[in-house]
Amino acid sequence: MSNIPVTTNVSAFGVVGDGINDDTSAIVRALASIRTGGTLLFEPGCTYRTTSLITISTDNITLSGYGAIITSATSAQWEKFQMTSRTGVKILGLTFNCLYSTVSAQTEPTIDVISSTDILIRNCFFNDTPMGIRCTGTASRVNIESNWFYKNFLAIWSDDDLTNQPTYLTITGNQIRTGLGGTGTASSGGIKVSGVGTVA
Repeated sequence: MSNIPVTTNVSAFGVVGDGINDDTSAIVRALASIRTGGTLLFEPGCTYRTTSLITISTDNITLSGYGAIITSATSAQWEKFQMTSRTGVKILGLTFNCLYSTVSAQTEPTIDVISSTDILIRNCFFNDTPMGIRCTGTASRVNIESNWFYKNFLAIWSDDDLTNQPTYLTITGNQIRTGLGGTGTASSGGIKVSGVGTVA
């Protein structure tokens, strides 16, 4: 019985989900409770307000949030999830509405994949964020599939860590709305590949 995958709802950890109260600490507690093979469910129709970067520290887990929104407290806080040296993490169906409102370039991503393997980001919506997804370091077999990017300075960035470059990065079926620049709004860019090596 202990090997049966468990689905945990963030509401069990005290999130409010009204887009006003700060849900960061509750989401952190919920993530800490998830074990390998488990799923953390964000409820449809709820808006979760976060004020700081949340670290994913468990392998082989799923964050699922079809119909759920994660938003920011201010236009300067758009970092949501970061994973370092993780494997098997899936982020599915979440909408990120980050309130970004400047044309200046930024390097902080909403989802940061650092030296992680077998990662899937699918059916997510990135709105008003300077950078939707960044893959860096020895990230390998990262699949970015069927996401939507709207009013982002940069949608997807594959970058090095000065030594290593991501490999086997798959980008398929994504919709990137470009050409939305203007005074006081974030210009929308596409996909950037840069670094010391060649993406395989």
